[in-house]
Amino acid sequence: MKPRDFRKAMTTQLVLWSNAYAEVFWNADGTKPIAIVPLRPGRMTPYISNGDLVYHYQMEQGVRIFTKKSVLHLKGLGTDGVVGLERSDYARESYGLTVSADTYAAKQFANGGRSGGGYLMFDQWLTAKQREQAKELYEGMSEGSFNKGKLWILEGGVKYQADSINPDSMQMIETRKMQVSEIARFFGVPEVMIGGGGATSAWPASFEQQLLSFLTFTLQDYVDEWETSIKESLVVERSVFADHDTTGFIKMDSTAKAELHSKWVQNGLKTRNEIRKINNDPKIDGGDDLTVQVNLTPLDNLGAKEPATQPEPIV
Repeated sequence: MKPRDFRKAMTTQLVLWSNAYAEVFWNADGTKPIAIVPLRPGRMTPYISNGDLVYHYQMEQGVRIFTKKSVLHLKGLGTDGVVGLERSDYARESYGLTVSADTYAAKQFANGGRSGGGYLMFDQWLTAKQREQAKELYEGMSEGSFNKGKLWILEGGVKYQADSINPDSMQMIETRKMQVSEIARFFGVPEVMIGGGGATSAWPASFEQQLLSFLTFTLQDYVDEWETSIKESLVVERSVFADHDTTGFIKMDSTAKAELHSKWVQNGLKTRNEIRKINNDPKIDGGDDLTVQVNLTPLDNLGAKEPATQPEPIV
């Protein structure tokens, strides 16, 4: 798979299960990983055995045991530092309420807004035989037959009263809106980003600030977990570390972007070619020197004094 496919698969596991596992294959001397293969989180169980962390993986052939070095483990929020707490264990009640609300709403609309039930009211007590006859005659009323264009004839003083509940009284719309934000909250996603925010949603007005807020409070935790797990499980050389460049995630308007890049170049923070690389432009000759605003002088020449020029004699 492509690197992007691998990262998407592992991150999806981390989001849904709060754990993501991959088997790490090393070269002959164990100094360099040569392959990483995702594993199914539902089949993996970490254990502490004799002070060492091992992983038991359920397969059709039986249980396979992995050592810590053979597993790249990304984990979310947990209480023991060994395994993340599965998110669905805490969100299942919200899932269930959402499914129930969707099912009820579908039945309501399919039944013309009626709940489908009702009451048959008789003026006198019925015998057992009469109850059976009434059930046989009018049982279809509970199946929404009125909404299918059927004509019912009620005889012998029988009165029918529909059991209908006003959707406004049940706050159906408010319930469905609440469930959208409830599930989004479990995943740390602001409801406004999935079309669920109201007019009073506490969300920055600036698009740049919206992205920055989402990066800070939601994505940064996943980024940190990736970086620490890569460092812990895949890097042998301690001087090597993993870092994500998130500058491309913060999208700015063209004016703010041009001003920022100009300041970087004028203050010697980045070269012109580095700025061109950010904008996917090719390198230019002489664009690798750091310059400052003093006549855009290269940093190496800041201490050198220019020769004083003598004024020309007046003739």
